[in-house]
Amino acid sequence: LFWRSASAKVYETDVGEQKHVALDDGSQLFLDAKTRIAVSFSETARTVDLQYGRANFRVVPDAHRPFIVEAAERQIVASRCSFDVRCEDGKVQVVLIHGEADVKPASAAPTTQGETLRSGERLVASNDIEKRDKPDLTRVLAWQTGYENFDREELAQAVEEMNRYSTQRVEVDTRDRKSVG
Repeated sequence: LFWRSASAKVYETDVGEQKHVALDDGSQLFLDAKTRIAVSFSETARTVDLQYGRANFRVVPDAHRPFIVEAAERQIVASRCSFDVRCEDGKVQVVLIHGEADVKPASAAPTTQGETLRSGERLVASNDIEKRDKPDLTRVLAWQTGYENFDREELAQAVEEMNRYSTQRVEVDTRDRKSVG
């Protein structure tokens, strides 16, 4: 474990910053604001540790080395696909844009088959929940084009998301206000 983390390439973005990364194998990453990943390649695996934030992955196939994204106690094992992964507060959200990938607990044996996600599907998982659905991809992937799209979000959640993109912080006053008159 020490060797793997010591040899990993770390990529990080700050508030309001997004970054394109081309990996040595030809795979492409697009990091959203406030994201940190560590990438390590070996003879047997290509591993990305998404420590926090959100990233889009466009994976080039390699028959001898699976592409593995580790996030929030889950592993996403992929080949020739495009997907988004978001990791925050112990929760992971995986959205398959094209292709398919397996998602399994990080503690599972390497030969364990996970849940297979296919194009258009999303998995949200943490220690408490595991939910699958087929969201509107235009809305979910809007961050890649510099937009956010909110629908029935609590104001505090929307403000928190917007604060990822600007150093000018917005705050929500949650104090109870009484009506006058």
